[in-house]
Amino acid sequence: MEKNINNLNDFAESGIDLVKHREVLEALSRLGVDPKSVKPTLAAREMAVGKYEGAGIYIAVGSAASQVVSTFGGTAIISVEPMEHTSSLEDALQIRADAERYFTRHFPGRYLNNVAPASAPQGSTVFVVFAERS
Repeated sequence: MEKNINNLNDFAESGIDLVKHREVLEALSRLGVDPKSVKPTLAAREMAVGKYEGAGIYIAVGSAASQVVSTFGGTAIISVEPMEHTSSLEDALQIRADAERYFTRHFPGRYLNNVAPASAPQGSTVFVVFAERS
């Protein structure tokens, strides 16, 4: 059965702590994200507010972390963490778009929308890139 982002209980069996993440899940619902984007976006958010507090955030699609890093030129990368491996580039791009909408709106000073990889995405893994902010 397809999960419905507007029914938070659909995510209870996914191991998502509905109490802890209720506000984030409601924000994702208001943004109209695809249900397949929920868990990877939550995972990236957990890293952004915990492990990499204060770092710049960018969402990228690639085949490997090394490929993603090579597209950033002079940007000082702190870490490249996989968010989700998908079976298709289309799914990866959907997850990236949904995560970007969330981070752009809820982390506006940290989301690096002025950093653009030099090449088009190839592969089907979505990565969250943490970088030094300039």
